Amino acid sequence: MPLRSSESAEEPSINLTPMIDVVMLLIIFFMVGTKFSDRERQFHIELPTVADAQPLTSRPDEIVVNVDRDGQFFLNEDPMTRQQLFDRLRQAQENYAEQAVVIRGDGEGTYQHIMDVLAMCHQVKITNIKLANKLKSESN
Repeated sequence: MPLRSSESAEEPSINLTPMIDVVMLLIIFFMVGTKFSDRERQFHIELPTVADAQPLTSRPDEIVVNVDRDGQFFLNEDPMTRQQLFDRLRQAQENYAEQAVVIRGDGEGTYQHIMDVLAMCHQVKITNIKLANKLKSESN
């Protein structure tokens, strides 16, 4: 059984180089961050306070497009042609990019008419689309 001699015993050592690198990076980070915050404070401005901040304009209501079983389109109870509906949807999307549209189609009507409204929404880049429905228990 070989025994270790006292000559071959090495003293344990810790490599401090990575720790020093991390500390230097932290010092640089905080020094740069302090410089940016000083630039904001060069102007002595007392910012106003509010209890509850609201956007300057409210979100528009959802546009409800009704499609009867004959394929007639209604917007706010006004009958519309395909071109009029397309123009109104495009105008709404230009005014508010996240405009919501609810499509209410007659359950007995042709599905193609609903697909036409979906295609119009897609063409004018309206993505917030809902298809209205009701539960079977509500129809009784």
